[in-house]
Amino acid sequence: MPLPAPPWADFVAALAARPSDPDYWRAHLAGPAPRPAFAAPSADGAQVDPIGQVALLSHRDTEALAETAHRLGVSFATLVQSAWALVLAARTPAERVLFGVTLAT
Repeated sequence: MPLPAPPWADFVAALAARPSDPDYWRAHLAGPAPRPAFAAPSADGAQVDPIGQVALLSHRDTEALAETAHRLGVSFATLVQSAWALVLAARTPAERVLFGVTLAT
């Protein structure tokens, strides 16, 4: 069962407490451009560019993931993104990882 959401007022207070000065964020985010977190090795040990790699799940595996997401009270996308976060955490030496999803409406 999912945890209850924190009160909306707590979220608004946390947003208000964040620095809003653009110079703060420029300094905080300054530095060399991040490199890709990792490139998966191929069967022969060579590095493979992860851009454009595709992994297909069987209908059975997809259904099992959908049932798991439903049981946990999260969306399928949240389950997949959480799994990806765990992969990045396990496969990179970085203390923090960042990834995102682009949505079109």
